[in-house]
Amino acid sequence: MPATPHATSPATGPVERGDPRVFGALAVLVLLVFAAYSATFSHDFVIYDDPVYISENAQVSAGLTRESASWAFGFHASNWHPLTWLSHMLDVELFGLRPSGHHLIGVLLHALNAVLFFLALRSLTGSNWASLLAAGLFALHPLRVESVAWASERKDVLSTSFWMLTLYAYAGFVRSRSPARFALVALSLGVGLMAKSMLVTLPCVLLLLDIWPLERFGHTPGKRSGFSLIREKWVLFALALGASVTTFLAQRLEGAVIDLTPLSLLSRCANAVRSLGIYLGQALWPRNLACFYPHPAGAGMDRLYDLWIPAGGAALALAALTALVLRLRRQAPYLLIGWLWYLGTTVPVIGLVQVGQQAHADRYTYVPMLGIAIAVAFGVADLARRYPRTRNAWVVGSCALLLGYAGLTHKQAAHWKDSRSLFAHAVRVTDRNFYALTFHGVTLRTAGEVEAAREELLKSLEIHPSLGRTYWELGLLERDLGRFERAVVELRKAVQLGPSDPRRRSDLAEVLMELGRFPEAKEELQAALGADPDHADSLLNLGGLAFNARELERAEECFLHALSARPDFAKAELELGRLYLFQGRKKQARPHLEEAKRLAPQLPGLAELLGILGS
Repeated sequence: MPATPHATSPATGPVERGDPRVFGALAVLVLLVFAAYSATFSHDFVIYDDPVYISENAQVSAGLTRESASWAFGFHASNWHPLTWLSHMLDVELFGLRPSGHHLIGVLLHALNAVLFFLALRSLTGSNWASLLAAGLFALHPLRVESVAWASERKDVLSTSFWMLTLYAYAGFVRSRSPARFALVALSLGVGLMAKSMLVTLPCVLLLLDIWPLERFGHTPGKRSGFSLIREKWVLFALALGASVTTFLAQRLEGAVIDLTPLSLLSRCANAVRSLGIYLGQALWPRNLACFYPHPAGAGMDRLYDLWIPAGGAALALAALTALVLRLRRQAPYLLIGWLWYLGTTVPVIGLVQVGQQAHADRYTYVPMLGIAIAVAFGVADLARRYPRTRNAWVVGSCALLLGYAGLTHKQAAHWKDSRSLFAHAVRVTDRNFYALTFHGVTLRTAGEVEAAREELLKSLEIHPSLGRTYWELGLLERDLGRFERAVVELRKAVQLGPSDPRRRSDLAEVLMELGRFPEAKEELQAALGADPDHADSLLNLGGLAFNARELERAEECFLHALSARPDFAKAELELGRLYLFQGRKKQARPHLEEAKRLAPQLPGLAELLGILGS
């Protein structure tokens, strides 16, 4: 019998009896989670994906409606995760667009995941205290902050809830096999895949659990062959395959899968190995965590020192750890299973198919580090069992470690209070971070700190001269200063580097309109609407051009379309009211101007139009 922290497998024996102290400690863990993330309840949304997912998403902002629910099942934001969209819509129904409520739900789901992880692991292993320690290591580590404090990462915490439910359901299926119990496993997996495709590796994790702790695999009586265990899960593998194909298509169609020409397969493999090493290092010593880490084979990086040397060191460390867990596989099988869990579940997010420009991301550890937590927790429990005199030391040390993690998590979560704090921190703790420099420049520009913003944006261009977002922001900066000719130059560069982005073309059109270059502006707006027929800003500006040309029917059509695309668009309400007043249709103008006042009472020109309406 392998030396594990329990004498029998839960597949054939009972779970340890409930210990009231364990559930008291679990309650303390939940309280620690809320304490660690308490600052997030007063945080704002950030400009990093939150506008796409929540604050500027017309469908989500409308709440749960028949139309928005139908929309949720399409390809959006380079993904297919309808359940995630529906959860954001439900948040809007409950809290509106107040960020505090959205953050509260994220923390609640994370705390729920900690509880479910404990219950699932306890059901699988029969061990109370080791399962509790694993749940604590998972829940309180600072690497979890990005997934919890970032509202747009709802898909992480939501999908993992179904990951845990699948584990729990599988433990029940193994204990009492029946079609109904297996259907519950498949249902949990299927629903979870609708929140995030990260669950595609879960069928493989269940195979690992068949080895330990369930002890189902083998060639002795009562055991099953590997082929038999795989065949048992063919429905789960089919679900995972379908989700993988769907996600790849969604990301390919929306351009999230980047052109791989600059990044050779060898470079991507090297970065994958390097990232695996970095994640382990961050798990042991969580410092200098940031929202974006530049790719070591990308612009402005030294491939030898940033990629190849770290990848070589990581490869040696990974090989040594793999050899160690293989050597200890009989006396400590949890080490091998936890290690393979970690390696296997990183595959969808390790960058072999490059999505985005980051080298790695804290959020990508949310599920993989569960395996490391299992290995560490059951290792501690095993050592305490083997050497009873050291038990108190292990308990005290584990509690101190969890409290230390909670403190570091609270500190890290504070950096997510707003966009400026988030990207200023990323600039401080990383090198040559063009992405953080650009977005820090954005926050400085919107705060009116023009020269500081320009400095950050120019630093970004020194590192990455072909980053379209940076030229876009420089163009907006020049526009804000009234230097429209310079703005046109920068915005044209941004459009050249991102021709399918309707926002860049719409902003360029606005500047061209300021210069009186209306035919060029119209051309840009038509191109923007060719990329996105429902782009509200482009529709508004095209309607403005039509109004100026006294093409009133066309102007009305554009303004109404803009409101259809974005129901809370105050500027469109204003312009439609202006159009109706111009036509002498005060009755039709009134509701639009009153709605504009409700949405944005300080909107320029609104007071004058309301005065005309009341005269």
